[in-house]
Amino acid sequence: MFLKDKTILITRPKAQSVLFSNQLKALGAKVISLPLIQLEAINKKELQLIFNQHQFDWVVFTSYNAVITFFEVIRKDLFKAKIAVVGQKTKETVEKLGLNVDFMPKEFKAAVLGKEISILPNEKIFIPLSELANDNLINQLKQRAAQVFSIKTYQNTPIFYTKEELKQLLSQPLDFITFTSASCVNAFLKLNIPTNNTSLIYIGPETAKVAQKNNLRIDAVASEYTTDGMIDAIKMLLR
Repeated sequence: MFLKDKTILITRPKAQSVLFSNQLKALGAKVISLPLIQLEAINKKELQLIFNQHQFDWVVFTSYNAVITFFEVIRKDLFKAKIAVVGQKTKETVEKLGLNVDFMPKEFKAAVLGKEISILPNEKIFIPLSELANDNLINQLKQRAAQVFSIKTYQNTPIFYTKEELKQLLSQPLDFITFTSASCVNAFLKLNIPTNNTSLIYIGPETAKVAQKNNLRIDAVASEYTTDGMIDAIKMLLR
């Protein structure tokens, strides 16, 4: 119960925050949920079209969101490609759909997946991505002679709150604010919420990089890019 009497703000989407919230509560924390983004699937027709035109050897999922929005469009009972994922939570999301994961790197980084995945020259790989994603993984796999196809399949839309809503939700001092994506950081900045002496925790270096670019303080970055890693980062700060 090392988080007893600590108040922690979760900024991730509501549907994804339940497990994290329960983890923190089990450790004694008081949790305030302030979802700052909501998931929206995009380019559905384009996704369906490309899967009608090609038989893929691999589909690579780099996030929970990629899995959810992909299978909104593609029927899992007709899905035949091998699956690679970045991260344990993404793996669990795939498995909950009744599908098997064929590859997951031990280090939860897209660059590590791109290096370690066992692909053959000219194999067809599809990667569903966030609207904000870069092309690093795509280029990495192309350098390994793969045929890589990709579509932006989802975007994170900011959720806005009135001053009155924020005042009510944030009526007490916060000990920690947690950020699980760059989109959460960007949405947080738009709301001009004061951080004062609150410790700011980030799920990984890419999320922290966005904070740094916007002069938002960085108190801790999870070494394992999961909510478990964030809890470990909080624990280190409290020692």
